[in-house]
Amino acid sequence: MAEQHDRLIVQCRDWLRFAERDLWSARQLLAPPDGVCSTAAYLAQQAAEKSLKAYLTFRAVDFPFTHNIAVLRELCSRHGRWAELIAPADELTRYSTTARYPSVGAEPDRAEA
Repeated sequence: MAEQHDRLIVQCRDWLRFAERDLWSARQLLAPPDGVCSTAAYLAQQAAEKSLKAYLTFRAVDFPFTHNIAVLRELCSRHGRWAELIAPADELTRYSTTARYPSVGAEPDRAEA
């Protein structure tokens, strides 16, 4: 049992390490006045996604392969009311594609990123 718990902790840390790196990178891209907003928005979405997956991993909840923040947040909400408080993060989902592919949607501006 302790080994399984230790593995979950390691996996959680890995998810959070990647999330933290994505968030750091997004901030770096937005630092200059002409920062790259689309990639920063994509990285913000990735940071949110990976953070939610870290929580689900910690709770030993299986989750689907998805970039949909609302789906992951709903799974989290079954284990904590805090997930309701971050409902606005659902809007980040669109950046999982619009920021990476042409003609999928409008690129985010600085305020959105």
